[in-house]
Amino acid sequence: IAPANAFANLAPRKISFAMGGTITGIIGILIMPWLLLNHIASILILVSGFLGPILGIMLADYYTVRKTQLNLDGLYQESGPYACGGSGINYAALAALGVGVALALVGYFAPEASALKRLYSANWFIGFAASYGVYVMLMRERVSS
Repeated sequence: IAPANAFANLAPRKISFAMGGTITGIIGILIMPWLLLNHIASILILVSGFLGPILGIMLADYYTVRKTQLNLDGLYQESGPYACGGSGINYAALAALGVGVALALVGYFAPEASALKRLYSANWFIGFAASYGVYVMLMRERVSS
């Protein structure tokens, strides 16, 4: 719908919404997205090795560490509860991200026949679980001390 509207807005007197949809469909067939997907699948798997750990940290912080309770005013205070000791850098999150990404992407560099290579195809889930666990463990230490 969005590309059809964009084409219709290019020349509203000459291109209707239906014509914009037709143009979009023709361009979609010409660029052959099914072939494009074959080429970028490996890139998408690599990127998911970074996105899984990020989501793991975000969900761990919100649901497990903070138990869905946020101090809205504290989000905007330089020395508030989310200031991480005044530095503004949550080192527990960075460590969890490093562990999650390392475990998720270790199979990328492994030989083809190794078990690590097979785990690489599930790198989003591995990175998610690892960073979730490491972040909760590190933040529990910080919260309890």
